[in-house]
Amino acid sequence: MEKLNNVHFIGCGVLAPDVKEIADRLKIEIKMTFLPGGLHDKPNELRLRLQSAIDEAAKDKSSSRIVVGYGICGRGTVGINAPYVPLIFPKVHDCIAMFMGSDEAYKREFAKYPGTFYLSAGWCIEKWRAEDRVKEGKQEQKIWIGSESMGCSELKKRYGEKGGGKIIDFFSSWQKNYQRAAFIDTGASNGERYEKQAQNMAKEYGWIYEKIEGDSSLMVKMLTQDYSDDAILVVPPHHTTIYSAFKNSLDSAPIVSSKFEKEEGRGADFQIENGKKSTGIKEEPKEVGAAKKEGRGLLIRYGLGIDAGGTYTDAVIYDFHDKKIIHKNKALTTKWDFSIGIDNALSKLDQDMLSKVELVSISTTLATNAIVEGEGQKTGLILMKSPGMVSDDLIEHTPKRNIKGSINISGEEVEPVDEAEVRAVVREMMKNDQVTAFAVSGFAGAINPAHELIVKKIVEEESKMVACCGHELSDLLNFVVRAQTALLNARIIPRMVKFFREIDHVLKQRGVFAPVMVVKGDGTLISSEMAKERPVETILSGPAASVAGAKLLTGLSNAMVVDMGGTTTDTADICENIVAVCQSGARVGGFATHVKALDMRTVGLGGDSLIRWVKGDFAIGPRRVAPLVLAANLDPSGFNQALFHMEQRNIPHLEQVIFVAMDRGELPFSPTAQELQIYELLLNRPHTPEELAEALKSLSTLFLPMERLEESGVVQRCGLTPTDLLHVRGDFKKWSPEPAKKVLKIMASFKNISVEELIDALLSRVERQLAIELLKNLIFKDIENSHDAIENELEQSILAKHLMANILDPARSSRYRIRAEFCHPVIGIGAPIHYFLPKVGKLLNAEVIVPQDADVANAIGAITSHIMIKQRLVIRPDSFGRFVVEGVAGNISFKEVEEAQSWSVDYLKDSVINQAVKAGTSSKSVSINIDDRIVNTGNGLSLFLDKTITATLNGTPDLVLKHG
Repeated sequence: MEKLNNVHFIGCGVLAPDVKEIADRLKIEIKMTFLPGGLHDKPNELRLRLQSAIDEAAKDKSSSRIVVGYGICGRGTVGINAPYVPLIFPKVHDCIAMFMGSDEAYKREFAKYPGTFYLSAGWCIEKWRAEDRVKEGKQEQKIWIGSESMGCSELKKRYGEKGGGKIIDFFSSWQKNYQRAAFIDTGASNGERYEKQAQNMAKEYGWIYEKIEGDSSLMVKMLTQDYSDDAILVVPPHHTTIYSAFKNSLDSAPIVSSKFEKEEGRGADFQIENGKKSTGIKEEPKEVGAAKKEGRGLLIRYGLGIDAGGTYTDAVIYDFHDKKIIHKNKALTTKWDFSIGIDNALSKLDQDMLSKVELVSISTTLATNAIVEGEGQKTGLILMKSPGMVSDDLIEHTPKRNIKGSINISGEEVEPVDEAEVRAVVREMMKNDQVTAFAVSGFAGAINPAHELIVKKIVEEESKMVACCGHELSDLLNFVVRAQTALLNARIIPRMVKFFREIDHVLKQRGVFAPVMVVKGDGTLISSEMAKERPVETILSGPAASVAGAKLLTGLSNAMVVDMGGTTTDTADICENIVAVCQSGARVGGFATHVKALDMRTVGLGGDSLIRWVKGDFAIGPRRVAPLVLAANLDPSGFNQALFHMEQRNIPHLEQVIFVAMDRGELPFSPTAQELQIYELLLNRPHTPEELAEALKSLSTLFLPMERLEESGVVQRCGLTPTDLLHVRGDFKKWSPEPAKKVLKIMASFKNISVEELIDALLSRVERQLAIELLKNLIFKDIENSHDAIENELEQSILAKHLMANILDPARSSRYRIRAEFCHPVIGIGAPIHYFLPKVGKLLNAEVIVPQDADVANAIGAITSHIMIKQRLVIRPDSFGRFVVEGVAGNISFKEVEEAQSWSVDYLKDSVINQAVKAGTSSKSVSINIDDRIVNTGNGLSLFLDKTITATLNGTPDLVLKHG
């Protein structure tokens, strides 16, 4: 026999026959230490005995490594420290997986027959040894009852022969959980003898018997220093074992030493200005107008802010010198073509001032609407998944293909990309699925994007089409969401390109030749060129601009912002001068994304929310309709005919709405015969649903095919709204209130009250719903839980509803009072907000601020926002004592953590500056934050898990100004 690099094997006694057989077969000499079987049932004892054996083996300076024959084993192997030599562990749960060669093989058998009792030659031998110790009096068989263990004789002595016997029978009922006995044939000598024992056990308990071929390859690799298998963990010296929930296996972490506690270690911040580093400097975002002529900034005077919202499009001309609005205007949003609504909003601004505009910034719902409505080009999804990962049901109704190419969670290549396969898949998807764009995402692509970049290059060469990578849009680890984000981005690129082409045409017609910026979902800006490539980042752009506008108009560093528009009310927070952002990603139209967007609540409550009669009471929202006072203004004569029909049929169960056609020429889709008939009827004059049902000979209004007509914007549903109530009461005067009065009279008769009483009751209900939203916003921020769960509890709990009611109406109870008191001001913005929020503030004891120009805060926020580029890298220790940089292609690693940190800082600085140029700023001031994640263990050790380095660059859009 020959010595094999002085290996010392320490493991469970059940492995002894197999380890010895492998050593004999391979003719290698290794030192062996075996611990008693069954220690997995006593994790603490296993940990102590295993560590003691490792420490003892490490004293032998001739040992170059220690191979440990234990898996997770009840987590008894977690917290094992490697001394001066590396430890080799199998990444398995227990010895059964080791006998079968891998956890995957064990899982396959488990799926086939969960209730299986496994035996092997080593298990049988170790079991007999334990029984011999019992017979020799060295050890008595014990049974656990609660937290106390007792021997069988002690049980019978304490509870009598009969009582003790029953207890023993009860606690021996474990065999009822099994239906199969399986003998794992590992090739150990005298296997037939031990197989017979397994057969006898199956016969005794009435189980099925089966023989399974074992696989010693994993143990062979561990003993022969073949560590290429992902199922083997190498714990470097001075590291300790940890349990990784993400990997669901053992992992290792360095034991913290002084090298992790230097000046730029835990939570360090420093600034890089033109390549020079200085600590402790933080740069605040600058307004566009504050940029100086220093070779990189350009001083401008006038900017144009545009917000294309769900109901109205706002436009403002902003003076950066005097920090005030020069002109503002609102127009109805035209969702079928945003440029029409934008042009209408610009038409009432001072045209001479428009020609002086030097920068345009837009917030838009285009990307959000495109995703919600499922529009965009047909995109093919190319996936590289991890072995064993299921992704067949990923993103329904999307052409997708799985290709070769795999990178593990440590960033190491497991399987290379096959170029010929990629080209064949691209050609096949273009031919069979008629895709016009591609999205590429690979498992662990955020850690090492090398494969995604290779595939993207091949796809673009082969197809000449757009290809988006998951890692380009997200550095988060969820493979499914990252793939979905890339898919949505690729899908809506043509919509964004078309949008900017139309906007450019409108602006030039109005004499505006300034460059255009777009607000992202987190409230920062990107150039229109960058938005064309990454349109998905502009989802929830409007709400983000509104909070930025509220912050600018008030100057408050801590406040709640309430934006009430025509369709929705959005609530968000400003905390310590920072707008709260959802880092995990926004959810839009049922799709989870990794797009960083405003952390906000949205409810269907606005100035144009439909008021309807439902099941004996009135309901407000969430549906948005055109106010009666506005719709009647479009066609007064025809609208009166529809109102007359509604008055004649004054029945509560009928819908109190009217449909109006917006003449757009050709319909944007191929209509059915019924859709065309409805459109022609409405072009003639507005109709109630009941009139349309009669004309089409439909049994019910429920069967009218209105969905596509309304979604495309060619037909508008009109009904009673809070805007109508304000017109009738005289608070707001823009159109004639007469149409709303007629419908209010009909609805008041349902409750047998006056129109005045109904208006007061409905407006009070709007205030109450708004107050509840403000309370929910605070509650959700304080409770770290599923928002859906909290929402359901607030809606369904009798106690929660009772407490809410008492907060809003303190006089409700004569025995106690509950009052709310807000610690920070509430900023109200949006056209209808000043009619409702001040009263809500009194209910909740909140300071309410509705600033001047609150009605166009979104547009103000759009033009006064700044550019921010943020990128991060993570440094983690690997199994060989090196430090791997995650987030860059190539699985780059360094021997020392300081080297990894220095390289990462330089890489991030160059990367964010390059991205900043593309986004539209020449700023080179990069803020670096370094955060070490260190945990303290129960045994007093501090473990280094990872180091996150984040680079942030804030700047003004001076490059688009310079080159626009």
